[in-house]
Formats: sequence, structure tokens, C-alpha cells
Amino acid sequence: MAVTGHFLDQDFNLTSILLGLSEIEEDCITRITTNNASSNSSTVNKIASTAPTFKASTHAIGCMAHVLHLAAQDGLKALSKGVVPTTCKQEEPPGPMAIVNIINTPDGSSLRYDSIISRVAQLASYLRQSPQRREKFVATVKLNYNGPKPANANTLLCHVCTRWNSTYDMLERELCLREAYNQYCSPENMESFCLSPIKWEKVEVM
Repeated sequence: MAVTGHFLDQDFNLTSILLGLSEIEEDCITRITTNNASSNSSTVNKIASTAPTFKASTHAIGCMAHVLHLAAQDGLKALSKGVVPTTCKQEEPPGPMAIVNIINTPDGSSLRYDSIISRVAQLASYLRQSPQRREKFVATVKLNYNGPKPANANTLLCHVCTRWNSTYDMLERELCLREAYNQYCSPENMESFCLSPIKWEKVEVM
């Protein structure tokens, strides 16, 4: 096991040094936690081939956060493509939270979840590009928000596409500032960021 240190020297050069290196005996390896990259699977199999007490099938544990991220991303992709599971027989009329009602809106319009997420993210990025835009949005929030809201929730959040929870936080903040969002996007030059009532329903579902 290696421990490394990383720092900036007096000339602001990034420097890395090895602080310590210790050999770990094979019988000390009980579990290994990794994400689901194929390279990690190869590493685990290599360890299993050299350490008789280590079994890749039971001693290698996938990172739960990474698994959740992959599942959330696949779920959004399936909804965006209109993929409806057909493994179960439909015996009763679908309820309001049935996947068919999430994908197909009552008015028959076809909406893509990824396009809604992209639109919200683009507005958040648009606001961050200019202090004047950000100040205008904050002023719009103050005029349109009378209820309780989280501290510092005066502007939209940008998400990180590799972190599903950041997408959730971005959409949650958008719902919190819905009235301000709609008013800010009401001018004609902001129409590309507007969300229709049906799209707002989709945001609530997500």
C-alpha cells in the first residue's frame, strides 16, 4: 500500500512525493471495493490468481454509489427513449405513477427527459456566465417567492453529469424556484429556456 503527498512548491509547481510503501500480505486482503470499470475487474481477477484466499466472486464489492448512478442514468435514458417494460402482464389500468403515464402525456405529445434536463442545465450555465444575469434572476426570485426555501436557494444549480444526485439537486432547486424560473424566461429572447406545464410535470416525476 502506498501513501503519496501532493502539494505546490514555491514556484507553484504541482509536486508529488512517495511518503511510504508497505507490502500487504495476501492473507490480509479481505475485501476490495471498486467502481464498475472493466479495468478494475481485470485487476481483481489478477489478485485472485495470486492470492489463494481471495475470491473475486465474493470478495470484490462494487461501489454502491456508482451502481446507483448507472441505474439512475439508464432509467432516464429509458424514459427518454420511450422504453416501456413488457415483462409483466397489464391486468389493471395504469395508475398515475405508471411508467406509461410518465412517458406518454395525456395530450399525446412526446417529451424527452434528457432535453428537459439539458434545458434546465443550460439556463443555470447561462446565469453563471454573467453577474448581471445572476443578479436579475436573484431579484426575480425575491419578487416571486414568499414561501420557505432552503438557505442560499436564490439561483439555479448546475449539475455534474457523472453524479446522478447532482441532477436530482438541480431539478429540486428548479421546482423550488418555479415561479421565478417562469417569469425570468417569459421574455421572447428567453423562450428557448421555457418549460411548458407538461414539462414541469415531468420534472416533478424525475
